[in-house]
Amino acid sequence: KKLAEFVVAADLVGALSTCPTDGKAYTVFAPKDDAFNALSAADVEYLTANNNEMLKKVLLHHVVSAPAFANDLKAQQEFTTLNGDKVEVTKSEAGVSVGGAGALVESADNKAFNGVIHIIDQVLIPEGVELPSTTGSASRTTISLISSALVGAASYFLAAF
Repeated sequence: KKLAEFVVAADLVGALSTCPTDGKAYTVFAPKDDAFNALSAADVEYLTANNNEMLKKVLLHHVVSAPAFANDLKAQQEFTTLNGDKVEVTKSEAGVSVGGAGALVESADNKAFNGVIHIIDQVLIPEGVELPSTTGSASRTTISLISSALVGAASYFLAAF
């Protein structure tokens, strides 16, 4: 639910409700709702300032313009996100993790008309985005708060069209 709210606020519904190109699909690494609920008021204010500039960067960092089903993943694979950054996905006997901080995929291969959604336990924070609540953290940090917003938004834009 939170993700849907943030996708609407960032004016990304139109962009994410289509297919990237013929024969392709999106992959969304969508944080669960608990992750977004953990964001501090200062984090939300930071993300939504300047016409939601940082919020857009964070949300687009969770979307890849290619289908990536769990069974098709390699042991280590790098994807380019819609904001142009790279995100690493690692597959092992323990499961699938995403990003430098190792957000775990809790529910894989949730199909939508224009792609697939993997529910993750953390929010992926791209380079150049430093939340007030993560003072002294590395630029590629995951925050369990943002996670829930992405799940809701992904469900909204993938199911609504």
